[in-house]
Amino acid sequence: MLFKSNSLLFLALCILPLGTVIFEYLENLNTLNMLEVFPNISPSMAAAGTFYTSTKLYLSFICIILIITGHIAVIIKKHYKKNTNYKT
Repeated sequence: MLFKSNSLLFLALCILPLGTVIFEYLENLNTLNMLEVFPNISPSMAAAGTFYTSTKLYLSFICIILIITGHIAVIIKKHYKKNTNYKT
C-alpha cells in the first residue's frame, strides 16, 4: 500500500476531489445569481465566478496528476518487488 489509510496525507488526498465539487457548486450558484440580476452584473460577481472556475480547474488538474502519479508509483513498486523476489 502506498499510503496508510490513517495518515494525514491520505486524508488530504481523499478530500481534494471534494474541494473540486465544492468549487463547482459555488461556480454554479454564482452563475445563477448573475442570471437573476442580469443587466446589473457587478465586476465583483464576475471576478468571483472567475475565481471559482479557476480554482475548480486547478484542483481538477491536481487530482488528475496525483491519480496518474499514484498509478505510476504502484506500477514501479510492483515491478521493483517482482524483480527483487528472484533468488540467485
